[in-house]
Amino acid sequence: LGDVLELGRQPRDAPHRRALLALELGQHGVRRPEPAALLTEGTKTRSATQVDTEVEQLGATLEAGAGWDGSVLWLNVLNSRLDPALAVMADVAQNPAYRPEDVERERALAVEGIKAAKRQPASMANRVLPAALYGPEHPYGRIPTEASIQSLSREQLAGWHARWFRPNNATL
Repeated sequence: LGDVLELGRQPRDAPHRRALLALELGQHGVRRPEPAALLTEGTKTRSATQVDTEVEQLGATLEAGAGWDGSVLWLNVLNSRLDPALAVMADVAQNPAYRPEDVERERALAVEGIKAAKRQPASMANRVLPAALYGPEHPYGRIPTEASIQSLSREQLAGWHARWFRPNNATL
């Protein structure tokens, strides 16, 4: 992964390794369809099924997600299988495919999530509170809407990845 900052080394003789790749978000408040959620949906050289199969055959887990301030990839694997697992993790981090059908599926999930949140008072409060606290122009105050989710294109997601998933923006 190039010149990624590395923190917290485990002893070489540890039987199990955990790797966490954390990246700062470039567009605060983008939650879904989040570029990170689509990382494990396949790369330019591996389908989602191939990624899942390789990770499973290694006895590893590989997950992706995002919060308000960053995106993360988590890898858990036995020490004896670290190198091939890191190769899959690196491919996932560096070469996401963002296939149109995957983007559309994630977009539909995001819209359904917004609709579900509107039916639950606590979830609705969590949606409007950040804008009330920070203002609608502050990155934390930007609340995804059905319209904003529908307008987010595959090209925008790929562009976001190209801009922010960089070694100088990552901590391993």
